[in-house]
Amino acid sequence: MRRFIKNWLSLRVFAMTLLANSCYGVTIDIDTSQAPDLANFGNMLKKVLIPWYPIVSAELASPNFTPTDKMTIIFDINYAGIAVTNLNENKIVCSVKYYRRFQDDVGSLIHEMTHIIQNPNRNCPIWIIEGVADWFRYYKYEPSSRMPSKPQSTDSYMRGYGVTAYFLQYVIDNTPQMQAPYHMVYWVNKDCREGTYNDSIWPRLTGKTLSQLWQDMLTSPKPVPLDPGKYGCYLGYCWSWCYQRNSGHWCYTTKVQKNDKGWVQCKSSSECNENWQCAGECYSK
Repeated sequence: MRRFIKNWLSLRVFAMTLLANSCYGVTIDIDTSQAPDLANFGNMLKKVLIPWYPIVSAELASPNFTPTDKMTIIFDINYAGIAVTNLNENKIVCSVKYYRRFQDDVGSLIHEMTHIIQNPNRNCPIWIIEGVADWFRYYKYEPSSRMPSKPQSTDSYMRGYGVTAYFLQYVIDNTPQMQAPYHMVYWVNKDCREGTYNDSIWPRLTGKTLSQLWQDMLTSPKPVPLDPGKYGCYLGYCWSWCYQRNSGHWCYTTKVQKNDKGWVQCKSSSECNENWQCAGECYSK
């Protein structure tokens, strides 16, 4: 019976991944005409963002909404920031100067891509919009070494970005009554997308106000990173370890295979080449 349950869960993960890919595929046009030297970087971005688009889309899926299946990334030699998203045009504008220097910062574009999928109503608080995007960046895409530091008492959950992302993860970790994928990030984004968000959602779903949750987080110990051997794969991605890079990473996969060490080796997508290996088994969460 135990083997049957494990096999069923493994098949469920595989089926959900295939469903996400079929429902939330995307075409990404990348314009490097102003900086031809970034053409190879642009091609690499497509290989990373295309498989991640259905992951984020599936986790934020809500009734009566379908994310766009086309987006554009433009490298603008005159843009002075890092990257910015135009939601009306499903377009991300990137700084040529910045990405010439920091081509390892793919996470910043996971963040911007998430904005397109979020599709927030104009009344949604900015701190939620930016916090949700950074939550996907740091708690789904980036390796654990890049996760945000624990906020200080001088911070605020309304600061957005990494501070809010940390707070959101704290709420998820401490609200077991909300089962993935219907966690707090899902619910606040759903309301923001539909234009119905207000702060009453927090006590309604958690039993505590925003201020109470923030104070609880400030006095809580910093969470210990997930044990890869315990958590393995979940919902189409797995915690993997790269010996060459000596670091961990959430790795998207639709096909796995045990190697001679008993680990599960990723066999699909640019994120899952032969150097990345899933720690644990895909049904072990």
